[in-house]
Amino acid sequence: MRWCCYIGLILVLGCCGEAFGGEGSDAASGKQKAAASAILRLLDGSELHGDLLGLEMGKHLEWRHPAAAGPIRFNTDRVESIRLSPSQAVLNLPDSRCLFRFHNGDAIFGDLQHLDSETLKLRTWLGDELAPKRKAVRSITFFPGGYSVLYAGPTGLEGWNRGREPGTWQYHDGAFVTRGGGTIGRKFELKESTSVEFDIAWNGRFGLVVALQTEMVHDLNYRSSAYKFYIRPGAVSVQRIKAGDRINTLGQAQLPKMLHENQVRLGIRANRADASLTLTMDGEVVKRWNDKQGFAGEGRGIVFGAQRSGPMVRISNLKVATWQGNFTPLQATNKVVEADRMHLVNHDEVQGNLKRLEGNEFQMETPHLDLGIPKPRVSQVYFGSTNQVSKSLQKGEVRAHFWGGGSISFRLDKWAKESVVGSSPQFGPLEFDPRSIRSVDFNLKDHHEASNRIFFDSGKHFDEDVVTETLFQDADD
Repeated sequence: MRWCCYIGLILVLGCCGEAFGGEGSDAASGKQKAAASAILRLLDGSELHGDLLGLEMGKHLEWRHPAAAGPIRFNTDRVESIRLSPSQAVLNLPDSRCLFRFHNGDAIFGDLQHLDSETLKLRTWLGDELAPKRKAVRSITFFPGGYSVLYAGPTGLEGWNRGREPGTWQYHDGAFVTRGGGTIGRKFELKESTSVEFDIAWNGRFGLVVALQTEMVHDLNYRSSAYKFYIRPGAVSVQRIKAGDRINTLGQAQLPKMLHENQVRLGIRANRADASLTLTMDGEVVKRWNDKQGFAGEGRGIVFGAQRSGPMVRISNLKVATWQGNFTPLQATNKVVEADRMHLVNHDEVQGNLKRLEGNEFQMETPHLDLGIPKPRVSQVYFGSTNQVSKSLQKGEVRAHFWGGGSISFRLDKWAKESVVGSSPQFGPLEFDPRSIRSVDFNLKDHHEASNRIFFDSGKHFDEDVVTETLFQDADD
């Protein structure tokens, strides 16, 4: 029992120092976090800073904390996730020309080398050539000019502009958190197409504005041409802002899932060539808008702004990417489509049986004739439902999320300083550089429920009375 009290004190005291600092201490805390510890999260909602020393799946992991006399051991079946320190991260990964999505939720960036009726061969930044079964692949998206991840984080406040009320947004354990108004923004080297993806968690009727392609990153003014997404539980609306012109509303979309959940992943994709905007939620397309007046965004900035005081909003797992070219994401549907679908760069669509890739040309069998379609003309491929396998995860699998984007679920055998070793039914034996991994989710079937608890537990760190009460409860136990 004394050991449990000791762990409880570490967990609470480790958070108090961040929660109650002033403006100067908050900035310093953000910089320190960017170069310091990782975070271990348990299924009961507990969090502990430190460093991962090693792990053997099914046995235990060893964790180092500066307040502990030696390594602390945890059973892996009680671990929810680990977020790794970015201090040694491999961020400068080579540009990829394809995104491969799988039925089990995996996503890998790389290049397509081979495709036939049974298998695909992919060359990825992981090193070895991967050869997944075709029936496991959901879709392929092509980026002729390459796909580049400009930002993955947050890892601190450095480089971000917090506008006229800098105290309203804070950095806390890998997330931007606010309980009031104010903005936080940054400029990036955006190209023809841009995507912004982030996890958002909340605990009240919040209002969040996301400004995209703006030149002003210190506030949400209307003097800069941009697009603004107004997000609230249950709905989103999109505005077109053109400097010197009137404001136009492009449309709205319903988000009913947000009325029953307190955490989702949102994505915004903008394409200058066809003046389109697409909103996704948890990987599925919600709605796509076309700006009939032409693309309005003229800047390189992205801004998050909170509209209401009181409700807490937490932005984490933020990724900003850019590429040349476009694609037409499919609307989420329950309709079973057996044919393979190929979207072309001129917005045509071909349905049929995709037989193989020969050299630089896809061979497509349609009800009317056989087609040879050059690879550079293809923007996306969706494989028919007759090819798919069960997307359920296997017991004992973990999911690794990478700094350069994408994720893989696999059976983790061992984690050491130099390598992470495991295996996957889709890819066979796997070995990663630990520095390429941003976070790892364990016990995936219990992960969603635990994630919801974690946000509200983290919210306690901003209430001194609750923290003090928790501290004494732990000591009394």
